Amino acid sequence: MYFQLLKNIMISKNLSKTDVAKASGVSRAAVTKWFHQGEETNFINMEMKTLTRFAESTGIQPELLLTKLDVDEPQMKTIFLWDALYPSLAHFVNALHRGVPQALARLVQVVGFHQASFIGGKKIIQKFPMYKKFIKPVRRLQLEKIWPLYLNR
Repeated sequence: MYFQLLKNIMISKNLSKTDVAKASGVSRAAVTKWFHQGEETNFINMEMKTLTRFAESTGIQPELLLTKLDVDEPQMKTIFLWDALYPSLAHFVNALHRGVPQALARLVQVVGFHQASFIGGKKIIQKFPMYKKFIKPVRRLQLEKIWPLYLNR
């Protein structure tokens, strides 16, 4: 399992290392070992049954835990964290997951409705009236014109 993925899951689901240990059916010491290993190699070596147990406990498909996201992190930080509203990409993703209006606005402003709804689901389109005030005026006008098309899909 990729270490950054575990950290992102922990932030988005508000899990401590103890919570991860319980969800995985291992000791807290094992999770601490994972963190040391992850810091060095960016990968955590765990048994398949442990990975499966963690996936089931957190509601995540096991195969997703083995997928490496090919993300250019410095570029993503530049695009989404330019004003330091969020301290990390994981915090930004957590805010998206919670439906924080500023995060939803930033996502839609940068990638548009189509990609944003692929990332965040139907709530991206449905909550547009709630977060559109956080989008820069020119971009907001563009999105307001096409929003009814996405709403009626």
